[in-house]
Amino acid sequence: MKEIGIKGKYLTYNGMPLVRHGNEIYYGDLSDKCYLFMMIMSETEKNGVKLPDKILVQVISSADNSILKQKMVDKSLFEAFDLGCAWLDRALAS
Repeated sequence: MKEIGIKGKYLTYNGMPLVRHGNEIYYGDLSDKCYLFMMIMSETEKNGVKLPDKILVQVISSADNSILKQKMVDKSLFEAFDLGCAWLDRALAS
């Protein structure tokens, strides 16, 4: 597994690790052939709560850290994660 500087137990979603470190979110097993990386680029405040509103979504190859797919999502974190999960599932299945 690649070191991303984060130690300890991880939250899992659908059996894969989901880790947030600052504005970066990693989803998937880094020892698989690829994983999902999301970076929160900006946030808006609503009712005293900061909500991500611009997220960079990338599927990254574990072999050489090359970007397989990339898109900037100007909506919610949910929509960015939903798109990223679909890309990751397809990439892992091929």
